[in-house]
Amino acid sequence: MRGCGEEGLRDALARTNLKPEEVDKLIITHLHFDHAANARLFHNARIYVQRKGWESALNPPIHHRRVYDKELIFLLEDMDLCLVDGDKEVADGIKVVLLPGHTKGLQGVLVKTAKGDYLIAGDHFYSFVNISPPRQPIELVDSMGGKVQIPAVDMPFLPPGLHVDLTEWYDSCFKALSYARRMNTLPGHEPLIDGSVFP
Repeated sequence: MRGCGEEGLRDALARTNLKPEEVDKLIITHLHFDHAANARLFHNARIYVQRKGWESALNPPIHHRRVYDKELIFLLEDMDLCLVDGDKEVADGIKVVLLPGHTKGLQGVLVKTAKGDYLIAGDHFYSFVNISPPRQPIELVDSMGGKVQIPAVDMPFLPPGLHVDLTEWYDSCFKALSYARRMNTLPGHEPLIDGSVFP
């Protein structure tokens, strides 16, 4: 999201004539700070988090400790928190889908639209390169303007850099694509879709 942080979030919502306090349901894909830090703004919303994700945030694996904000976790305890176990429809045409691998409790958001089903994948896939790896080496420019070398990959998916269980991650890739086509799967940190509106 362009701008990120509280200001970027408020600007994005304003473009759809919404304010955080008007939102009645909030789905957090996982509780890493870069995906959950602004949850405090949605004080009128029911907040959907996977129970496994919540438990991991309370006692994170050592290599994930730096990506959780304990103050945020304590704040969420006082909000309208709904812990979900697995796949669950949370509104008409909107379903959370458990996709463990990046975290134990990462959830995607499946949205049914007139133009097909879309899966908001959070950090299960950081970018389209994770969904459709290159068959030849390529060079990309990251969000900071740096060059990144992506090697050729002879696998159906390219794992992101941070995960708790690689086998679960691969299993979740196939599960994700059972819900939405590759082209309708939206990665959590893809600059090409930054600021885009989907059906």
